[in-house]
Amino acid sequence: MFSLTSRHIAATVVCTLATGALVSAPVVAAQTADGSATDKVTLLNITDYHGRISAAQPSTVAFADTIESLRAEAGADSSLLLSAGDNVGGSLFASAFRDDQPTIDVLNALGLASSAVGNHEFDRGVEDFQGRIEPAADWDYLAANVTVDGVGMKEYSLHEVSGLTVGVIGVVTEETPTLVSPSGMVGVQFSDPVDAVNRVADQLTDGDDSNGEADIIVAEYHEGAPAAGSIEVARAQSEVFDDIVTRTAGSVDAIFTGHSHQLFAWEGEKAADERTGLVGSVDRTGLAGGSLGSLTGSLGGSETGGPTTRPVLQAGSYGGHIGRVTFDVDPETREVIGFTQENVAVPSSAAGADLSNPVVADVKQIVDATLADAEIVGSQPVGTVTGDITTAYRNGTRDDRLSESALGNLVGQFVKDAVADRGGADIGFMNSGGLRAELFNDPADQDGNITLAEANEVLPFANTLVTMSLTGEQVRNVLEQQWQPAASSRPFLALGTSDNLTWTFDPTSPAGDRITSITIDGAPVDPAASYRVAAASFLAAGGDNFTEFAEGADVRDTGLVDSEAWQGYLAERRVEGIDPDFARSAVAASNLPGTVQAGQEYSFTLSDLDLTSLGAPTTRTATVELGGASLGTFDAVAGIDDVTFGPAAHVTPLDGRVDITVTIPAGTPAGETALTITTDTGTVITVPVTVGATAPAPVR
Repeated sequence: MFSLTSRHIAATVVCTLATGALVSAPVVAAQTADGSATDKVTLLNITDYHGRISAAQPSTVAFADTIESLRAEAGADSSLLLSAGDNVGGSLFASAFRDDQPTIDVLNALGLASSAVGNHEFDRGVEDFQGRIEPAADWDYLAANVTVDGVGMKEYSLHEVSGLTVGVIGVVTEETPTLVSPSGMVGVQFSDPVDAVNRVADQLTDGDDSNGEADIIVAEYHEGAPAAGSIEVARAQSEVFDDIVTRTAGSVDAIFTGHSHQLFAWEGEKAADERTGLVGSVDRTGLAGGSLGSLTGSLGGSETGGPTTRPVLQAGSYGGHIGRVTFDVDPETREVIGFTQENVAVPSSAAGADLSNPVVADVKQIVDATLADAEIVGSQPVGTVTGDITTAYRNGTRDDRLSESALGNLVGQFVKDAVADRGGADIGFMNSGGLRAELFNDPADQDGNITLAEANEVLPFANTLVTMSLTGEQVRNVLEQQWQPAASSRPFLALGTSDNLTWTFDPTSPAGDRITSITIDGAPVDPAASYRVAAASFLAAGGDNFTEFAEGADVRDTGLVDSEAWQGYLAERRVEGIDPDFARSAVAASNLPGTVQAGQEYSFTLSDLDLTSLGAPTTRTATVELGGASLGTFDAVAGIDDVTFGPAAHVTPLDGRVDITVTIPAGTPAGETALTITTDTGTVITVPVTVGATAPAPVR
């Protein structure tokens, strides 16, 4: 299996993915030195599957069918299915309610050969992983950088493909202890993943059969790039990812990554010493005698100059794509002399699946039975609502993502409350597109009128909850990013937020300057101060074009799955029930006073007072206070407001307005204070103002 010539001969041809769309590149057929045909080895890779037992988007059956189709293209015994970890945990209800056994059954049926251990495999602790998950899996779970009570976990596996030996090394993010409950990880130690990969790669290429030898080496990293724009940008953003790309031993032929849920297929340069001759730490010059594993500094490379690149690929998440790398191998020297790579999209539906394929048929049987059982289990009561709590409605249709909603704000509050024992947060955020169903008061006013399945349907994506630090200025930027980029499918995406965050906006102002005031717990946001915020992992990673979240500091994945924590949140409030809250977090404002003078009169207008969630009342009055003293109560005007900013000033109609004229009381002390406006529907908006110093009376 070990060749005294270089294991690599030619540079490679790759396909590149920037943001998830497959970009095809010309495929150059590799040939041996004498022009004869090569052997081919196809590696299929998944990552962060997270228990996606589902009928659609993507379909589990379509997922299986895609894998089987790619296998058929590769030919019998010429492919290997691998994973970069997080196969389970953070799962959809259909898998989660059975402790992810349906997912394990599906991956067993598909013949998954090896997988890196992901941090979610440790969600319930190392004993659960070693006592439940690992024994149920027919594949090898690999974690070369993990020890348990001083004993290393399985580091690598060897597989025969196309008559060649493929060695697979698996490692997991070194941050795992911060992502799971510490109580379940006593005695578990994590080391640098790149160092671990390099150590094992040296063993697999040292000529000593007793510690394993491989013709092709693959590294499965459950660690990845923070963004998918380009490999250069990703390396600049993450020292860890830069380490993976640049420091992984040159003897490793392919790098598969995961954890960050990104989608890319890049070509990464090998370390400089590889290009000058050193392949890992092994002499490739064919010197006789001695231990090859102990030799360093060699000519390396091939007689043609050696390769300088290798595939660096991540297949997104949730079974939406299958990564594919195909190697061309010289049958005489057993050396890789070329490769192609891509990410293949999985259809959202199983409509075209080949059910005559026994593997696909087996997966369909598992999925159908699981979904049927999940429907029964899902009927169990979990929570109670005293009235409908819904997304925004427009023209009788739910899911108006352009508008703030009662459900969005409830979930924003849940996000904040849920992380209280995981470091806490000052603010909670929720993206409107993540709200996939409503909480209906049906049967009306009955205990337990929200079932487990209904709760799960609201938040079905099984994101984890993430906390980070943002400055006050970054919080403002997040709110500004509700106005989406010009090419977006929706011009605006309203955020749900915890009830302690309020803001005003002017829809007619230029982009980036529309937020006119922000308060947290009634106090103005300090642009330079740091605030701890919480959000689901999708949003925290910059999803839905909320890229400012991706710039947060001290980012921590709490390990809490939002759907599971949400069910617990509802269950804790089942007895008293959750009342709908129709208070708004944001209102449009015109002519807000900034600096005021005692004794002077000021007029301004607040617009968009009313939510459009089902059951939302119409605002009738608004009361204004300054320092606890009432400055008056004003009648609101119901209906669409085309007056304050003009027709179609905002991306969606503004509902309800109130025109306010107040006099700042004589004798009000100079300095910073705030006007507090409270509507009869519960909205409380705090408008920071500065009272100017009053000129002293002239001396007579």
